[in-house]
Amino acid sequence: MKNLLFLLMISIVGLGYGQSYTGYVLENVTNNTEDTIYMSLRAGSCGSPDGSMNSTTTSPPSYNWLDANGYCNPNSYGTNPTVCWTFTPSSSSVTINSGYSQTGCVNVSFGPFNLYDASCTLIGTGLNFTSLVPGNSYVWCMTASASGGGPSCTGFNDFCPYFFNNIVLPVELGIFFGYSYEGKSILKWTTFSENNNDYFTVERSIDSENWTQLGNVEGAGYSTSGIDYTYYDNHPLTGVNYYRLKQTDFDGKYQYFNIIPIIHKESKKKLIKIVNVTGQIVTEEYEGVKYFIYDDGTVEQKVIIKQ
Repeated sequence: MKNLLFLLMISIVGLGYGQSYTGYVLENVTNNTEDTIYMSLRAGSCGSPDGSMNSTTTSPPSYNWLDANGYCNPNSYGTNPTVCWTFTPSSSSVTINSGYSQTGCVNVSFGPFNLYDASCTLIGTGLNFTSLVPGNSYVWCMTASASGGGPSCTGFNDFCPYFFNNIVLPVELGIFFGYSYEGKSILKWTTFSENNNDYFTVERSIDSENWTQLGNVEGAGYSTSGIDYTYYDNHPLTGVNYYRLKQTDFDGKYQYFNIIPIIHKESKKKLIKIVNVTGQIVTEEYEGVKYFIYDDGTVEQKVIIKQ
């Protein structure tokens, strides 16, 4: 039997005696006849994988397509094999599956499906995985079982593993907002997930067209949990300040998020005291040189000369 391994349901398939079929693990495709018979049992492991897994851009249409394009690995796998394959993703999220071929068996089932890192530590189970590190090597292992059919059931004679990288947004932004406080602009944003995120850049404009870079905030790189960020603009401009957030990947690609305005009204400075040249506190009627000292740190000099 030749089918494509679609692994959501651990399928049990009833077939004719003495025939060969192909398919997916989870979903049966067209049954085809094949004369070749294999008799041995094979048990692979993470530490001794059967080979490397090729990638596709999406789910392949059939076992025949996998076979014609070099994805299949014919061998004497037997009726209860465990097979393992290495792969290196280019995304943090992947989907894994396989085609298979078996001869003469009435029932077939698949699972468990285990994912290991390069040190053979179990890090996940199933067919869909997230939070992987692009460029790292992983090992995916699957156990299969074939039974029924008497002597004609010789088990699996082919597996065609494949994986495809799921499209992952570099940053899933939850919210970006800001407000004025004690003469500063406080900017805050939250990410729900990050993939290949190097850093954020905060930019400011007075007309929302011409922008000035204020500073960078380091990103988390890879994350699937919420992360909060804060940036302080300690010297905003009087009037409306427009801010926008730029996100840059490790490979230099970038994207912009929404623009937000923050208004800073012109502050009225408060007079603290008036002193003369010797530092003595005087009144506004004081004749001679005097200094007006304000709460924003500015000092004004005035001179009154008696006529």
